[in-house]
Amino acid sequence: MNALLEVWYLGAYDFLRPAAGAVMIDAGANVGLFSVRASRWVGERGRVIAIEPDAGSCRLLTQNLARNSVHNVTVIQKALGDEESTRADADGGSRETTTLDRIMDELNLSTVNALKMDIEGAEGRALRAASRCLAKVDKVVVETHTPDLFGEVSHLLENSGFVVSFPPNSLLFATFLRNVIRNPAAYLSAELGRAARPWDLTGGPATLLPLRWALERRQPAVMDSRSPFKLVIGTRRPMAVAPGLPTHHGVANASRTASAGLSKAERAPLLVYPVSSSPAELVSVVVRTKNSAQTLERCLHSVAAQTYSNIQVIIVDNHSADETVEIAKRYTDRVLVLGPERCHQSNAGARVSDGELVYFIDPDFVLERHVIEEAVNQVRAGADAVVITNRSDPSISFWAKVRNLERDCYVDDSEHVSARFLRRTVFLSLGGYDEDLVAAEDYDLQIRLRAGNYRIGRVQATEWHIGEPKSLREVASKHHYYGTTLRSYVAKHGPADNGKLLPFRRAFARHWVDFACHPVLSTGFLIYLTVKYGAALAGYLSSPKRRARTEPPALADQNP
Repeated sequence: MNALLEVWYLGAYDFLRPAAGAVMIDAGANVGLFSVRASRWVGERGRVIAIEPDAGSCRLLTQNLARNSVHNVTVIQKALGDEESTRADADGGSRETTTLDRIMDELNLSTVNALKMDIEGAEGRALRAASRCLAKVDKVVVETHTPDLFGEVSHLLENSGFVVSFPPNSLLFATFLRNVIRNPAAYLSAELGRAARPWDLTGGPATLLPLRWALERRQPAVMDSRSPFKLVIGTRRPMAVAPGLPTHHGVANASRTASAGLSKAERAPLLVYPVSSSPAELVSVVVRTKNSAQTLERCLHSVAAQTYSNIQVIIVDNHSADETVEIAKRYTDRVLVLGPERCHQSNAGARVSDGELVYFIDPDFVLERHVIEEAVNQVRAGADAVVITNRSDPSISFWAKVRNLERDCYVDDSEHVSARFLRRTVFLSLGGYDEDLVAAEDYDLQIRLRAGNYRIGRVQATEWHIGEPKSLREVASKHHYYGTTLRSYVAKHGPADNGKLLPFRRAFARHWVDFACHPVLSTGFLIYLTVKYGAALAGYLSSPKRRARTEPPALADQNP
């Protein structure tokens, strides 16, 4: 029952959730609670390797897989260590020990998207003999129970190219509360099972544990901030993103690396298409810059680190006064200088691009490694445009945490998201971005995509926004400027489409549990909305009335 709460309610390993078709390793699979969940994440095209040395647990694991109709899990009954060996166990039988590198070779695995490890104190030995495996892994979560093991695992992961961090207990508790509210029936069933077990320090009904610990003036290791019980999270560099679990609104970073949060479980795509293979299409990544020297290098570094390699980078700079252009030229020779606004820059970049696909990003975006690969797969499967989930780096400021709370509401939303990854021919035929708009130009393009009955896909990988405001003054200044430019959009679109600009959104109502779990951030969110919309309204009222332009003509293709 403890494992059920850990995997399904605390969401201890939700950070690992990869895209469909991924390969995951469950080291220390026990009876298969995490293996079953991982099998659903990766889907029929994916694969889960469940490693468990205990014969009894393996039998239950196999039964659980069969009962849940799981067919994409490979079970390996071996222990993990730093060498291959066969030793006698306490029951008079023998136990085989192997290494992760050896399993990679035997199963002919060229990559592993995620690794979960909980092998009762042998984690250090297993990781020391897993150098080739770790070189191919993107995300790792390791459970440790002693200070020495915590330090050893952290050191091994950092030396293997990972950013190491861990989730605070407050984040685990918030995830637990949200999942209990969403699925109370299963939780009550688990509680009945726990009530029948010995009520030791961590046994008995979980609902009564905090009261018992308070009355007995003691607490288990998992609730002690000084405890050696830690979930060590490793994220592959150079993304340098900080850890989080499904709520991502504040995370303690063990290695103190500046970064963004991580992916959220249970995202719903707008459209899901089966992936097919074909020759690699060229993707033109158009980066719109203006005085972006502080963030541009991290952005371009994340583009260069993509798992999809057939990429062309085009920088379109709006007359920067800092070192933006110099930084850009270190990564590409396709650097244009023109303005006056982002729409003009985007359209110019698309016109000179050579790619069959075009992807527009801002210089304060850091991309997870699979963003472009997943988007290309969606296009190959039939999508004309792809929505990339965008989140905020919660380490920037309190207001960045507030923004991340808001953006979490859009992961399953189709009303307030916009595609910036498109077939180039589709983008040009639509006339590109409307150059009469400054704010809401992405909404405008999304409206035209839907009106044209183009197919829109969505991917699991995430863009992290590292340019969030650090103060309410920055929020007010930015949105006052946007407000002065909104008349063209309001005049162009009717009341139904203008509803996208209002602060009252169905996505917020659907995610009321997230707001309930974070009262401080929710209060900040109300303050943020008041400042944002107040400043935008003031800018709107102070701007001169403008006549809306007609639909933009199709853009000329400078590379026919």
